[in-house]
Amino acid sequence: MSTLQYLETAQGDALITARERMSFAKLRQEADALVIRLKSYSIRRAGILGDNDAAWIIADLAIARAGALCAPLSPKLSDEQLRHVIRQAGLEAVICYGSAGVRLRKLWPESRLLQVGGLQLALTGLYSEPMTDVDRIAFYVDDCDILRGVCLNRQTLDAVTASVCASANITAQGRHFCLLPLNSLAEQVAGTGAALAAGAATIMLPAEQCGSGSPTFNPAELYRSLVDYRASTMLITPELLKPLLSYMQSRSLTLDAMRYVTLIGAPVSRRLINAARRQGAPVYAGYCLDEAGSMVSLSTPKAYKPGSVGKPLPHSRVRISEEGEVMVGGALSLGYLGGEPRRPNAQWNSGDLGYMDNEGFLFIRGRKKDVLVTAEGRRISPDWIEAELTGDPQIRQAAVFGAGKSNLVAVIVSEDADELTSVVERVNRRLPEFAQIKAVVGATQAFNVANGLLHSSGRKNREAIQQTYQEDIDAVYELLEATHRMTSPKEDSKTGEALS
Repeated sequence: MSTLQYLETAQGDALITARERMSFAKLRQEADALVIRLKSYSIRRAGILGDNDAAWIIADLAIARAGALCAPLSPKLSDEQLRHVIRQAGLEAVICYGSAGVRLRKLWPESRLLQVGGLQLALTGLYSEPMTDVDRIAFYVDDCDILRGVCLNRQTLDAVTASVCASANITAQGRHFCLLPLNSLAEQVAGTGAALAAGAATIMLPAEQCGSGSPTFNPAELYRSLVDYRASTMLITPELLKPLLSYMQSRSLTLDAMRYVTLIGAPVSRRLINAARRQGAPVYAGYCLDEAGSMVSLSTPKAYKPGSVGKPLPHSRVRISEEGEVMVGGALSLGYLGGEPRRPNAQWNSGDLGYMDNEGFLFIRGRKKDVLVTAEGRRISPDWIEAELTGDPQIRQAAVFGAGKSNLVAVIVSEDADELTSVVERVNRRLPEFAQIKAVVGATQAFNVANGLLHSSGRKNREAIQQTYQEDIDAVYELLEATHRMTSPKEDSKTGEALS
C-alpha cells in the first residue's frame, strides 16, 4: 500500500498543534476543499510556500490527491530565487498561508489569489504540460550556491518511507516532533511523511516553541516542547543537537518519552553520539541524499556501530568506488529539473567519500571536493576532523586547512578562547597523528551566511574563511616552521650529516 493510499484510511490523531488536535479524517476533509479548487482550475503543477504548519500538510495531501506535481518552496529563498523557481518549474499555482501570501502577491503581481479555508491559492497564470512520472520536485542549494531541483516519483518516495518505517520501527502509537523545515526532503519523507504513513501523530509547533523563534537557537524552548508533548521521534542536525544536549547536561535532564532520534548531516562525531547516549537520548545517525529520495542508510538499535551512518536501507544499493566515493543505486531520482534524465539502472555519484566495513556499516568521511593534499601527498578529508572538533561542547564551528603543508591548522569559533588550546589537545588525543591539529586560529566571528563564511546551503565557504583569516594562518605556519627548525638536529653544510 502506498503512503497516499494509507492516508485515505488512517484513523486517530494526524496532527497535534498548539491550537488543536486534527484527526486523519479532518485532515482529509480539509484537503478535499482544496482538491476541488485544484481540479477546477486543472492545476498540474503546484508549489507550497510557508513555514511549518498544519496548513502545509493539508496542502501537500491535497496536491497529491488532485494528481498534481508538488514543489515545496523554502521561505528562505530570496525573491529572485523564488521567481526563478516558480517559472523554471512551471508552477501554475502556489498554495500559501500567513505572510507568504502577501509576499507572493508582491513578487508575482499578475497572480490571482483565492481564499480556500485558511489557505490561499495563488494562480500564477503559467501553463505547463504534465511532467511524465514526476510527482515531486525537491529544491535545495548545493555547495556552490546553485539552486537545484530534484525530480522524484511516488514510487521512490514510498520506497524510502516504507524502509524508514520498518527499520526505525515507527508505529501508530508514536508521536513525531517536526523540527526540521517541511521544505526539506528528509523531513517530508523520512520524518513527518514516515509518521503519517505509519498512522502516528505529528507534533507541529510554531518556531518559537521549537527554539527557533529568534536568531539565536533556544534549546530550553525545544526541550520544554519535547517533554510537554511527549515526542517519541524526531529528525535533528548536529547544529541543533549539540546545544540541546549541553542544556540537558547542565541541568541533569532526560527525554523519557523519546524513543528514536535521527541525526542527519554526515560525517557524524562519535563524541556527539556518545554524549547523547549519556543523557539518555536515543540518537542514531542517518545518511541522506535528495537525489536518492532522502534517507539512504540509517543506524538502528539492532544495527548500530559508533561513527557509522548505519547500514543501507532496503530500498537502497550502496557501493564504494575505487576513488572512495559513495555510489548509490536502487530507488533514485529521475534527474535534475532542466537537466538530462537519469539513465535506467545508473548509480548516483554522491560526491561524498566513505567506506563500508566487513559487516556492511557505512562510514562517511566528507565531501570529495574538499579533500586536501598535504606536503607528503597524503589525502585528508577535513570534514571528519571538523566533526570531531565540533563534537566537543567548547567548539562551535571549525574549518581545517593544510593543503601543501606538513601540518594541519584550524580556524575555530569557540565558547571560551582562553581554553581553546587545551580543548584542541583533548580532541587530538582521539585523532591519528596525521589528522591532529598543530595550530589554531581563533575566529573573531561565527561562520554565517550574512558574512559570507557559510554558503546558503549551510555548508562552510572554505575559500572565504581562508581568505578572511589568511594572515593569521600564514603567521601560525611561520611559527610552526620556526619551531621545527629550532628542534630539528642541525646538519653539517658540507657533509649533510647531523651534528651532535
